[in-house]
Amino acid sequence: MNDSLSHDTLERLFLQARSHAAWQDKPVSDNQLRELYNLTAQ
Repeated sequence: MNDSLSHDTLERLFLQARSHAAWQDKPVSDNQLRELYNLTAQ
């Protein structure tokens, strides 16, 4: 199972998206957290 998100998906979610409906009760992998950190550290 590949739990990483594409760069385009991360950009859309965290740089372009402007709405939020609700959080999902799902675990977040260490790899996903690293990718998010790297995206926001740019």
